[in-house]
Amino acid sequence: MAYNVFGNPITNSTLEGMPEYNGKTITRTDRAHVALNMKNAADKDVNARQYVENLKARWGNGVSTLCLLYNATGDTVTFVTSHDWHGHIGPGPYPTAMANGQWGAFLHVKTSGAATGSSAAVVYHGMNGAGKGVIGWRLGPTHGTGTSTITRPTLRFVKLVTSIILFGA
Repeated sequence: MAYNVFGNPITNSTLEGMPEYNGKTITRTDRAHVALNMKNAADKDVNARQYVENLKARWGNGVSTLCLLYNATGDTVTFVTSHDWHGHIGPGPYPTAMANGQWGAFLHVKTSGAATGSSAAVVYHGMNGAGKGVIGWRLGPTHGTGTSTITRPTLRFVKLVTSIILFGA
């Protein structure tokens, strides 16, 4: 497991050990529901938050975005690409893959000496009924604060990512 991914994956084997799934055909939706119900199990959420707070402490003062992602899609999600409008990834990389039931954590920071804040998007590929997802954020003095998540079917998704990366909208 990567050092910025936390928790044990929720797999078919996990569900097979639960009485309510005994003899049942297990689906991606079943795995997703169990993962959602177990998002705080074994302090995996606490460990992910502590990791990103430690990154922030190492980084020091200045605008930064502490990012925590939880995968409850029923399958693994994998990193596709990212784009920075303002700032850059901090001292640790984006998680490259998060299995169902795992937290990923990273820090995005402002550019030193610039008053622009932290604004970026990261794309993960995974199936959840709608397709792939784009996760974006903005944090800074001139852009306000916000987050968004967008999911699109695969073909339409490629056009969406192109417009986000090229035009920043």
